[in-house]
Amino acid sequence: RTIVVEAEKTNIPLSLCGEIAGKPKLALALLGIGLKNLSMNSASVGRVKMMVRSLDIKDFSKYLNLHLDQGSEGINDIISDYMIENKIKTGV
Repeated sequence: RTIVVEAEKTNIPLSLCGEIAGKPKLALALLGIGLKNLSMNSASVGRVKMMVRSLDIKDFSKYLNLHLDQGSEGINDIISDYMIENKIKTGV
């Protein structure tokens, strides 16, 4: 989150590419902290696109930022709960 904030302050484009960006739950977390550019394997695009289209990113961002102090395992559960409660689709 700190890197995203600092990049925005200095108007430096920030992207993430790789397998992490292609996993819907992890892509959701990245989008939630403000990352806007994700690059992934073409086989992953459909699932991530489905997730993005079923998402209210502003709502999720607020939700995620309230819970960021819980550590990675807590965050994983928080994201899973949000996805279930808000019927976020991943095509999986």
